Amino acid sequence: KSVIAKVAISKGTVLSPDMFVVKVGEPKGIPPENMQNLVGKKIKVDVKEDDSILADMIE
Repeated sequence: KSVIAKVAISKGTVLSPDMFVVKVGEPKGIPPENMQNLVGKKIKVDVKEDDSILADMIE
């Protein structure tokens, strides 16, 4: 399981818990146990709904 974008997220957006969900996704992204570490971080790229959030997408 990985952290997946629940909604489309635009580049530069500060992440909040309502923007992501845990699902089985490819490619393997950030593990669910690290999900809270994403809150308050900025995303460096546009992410489509249902795409995996990868470590290199986070500032």
